[in-house]
Parts: sequence; structure tokens; C-alpha cells
Amino acid sequence: MFEPGNYKELADKISQLISDNLLREKLISNGINYAKKFDWDILAPQYINLYEKAIRSYKFDIMFKPWSNLTTELWNKLTN
Repeated sequence: MFEPGNYKELADKISQLISDNLLREKLISNGINYAKKFDWDILAPQYINLYEKAIRSYKFDIMFKPWSNLTTELWNKLTN
């Protein structure tokens, strides 16, 4: 972390990452672990749960108009 706009501090941090193998590997490992939270196998069930809740509360007197291929696919799976 560094103060926004402080290019000297940013340069120091970059230099530190270049020279400190352990810190660099830790940052890489933490980044990979954080990115795994956004894996489709994790997010898809959350999206499906969200759509199931929305469908249960949806008033079907108005036709649903999906706004993307994802919403179209989920709508079709959840309503058929």
C-alpha cells in the first residue's frame, strides 16, 4: 500500500518487490487466493440462488425481458 499520488513511495514499493523474493511470492500467492473467490464454480451457485429468490418474488403479470445471455440462460433453467 502507498499514499495515492506519491510516485516516490510507489517506486520504493516496486523496488522492494523486485528485491524481496519472499514478499513478492507472498503477494503473488495472496493474489491468486483472492482471485479464486471469483471462480465461476463459486459464483455460479450464488447467481442461481439470487435468481431463484428473484423468481419466487417476481410478479408474472409482466413479461420478463432478460438483459444478457447469462440472464436468458438462467431464466430458462429456473423457470422450466
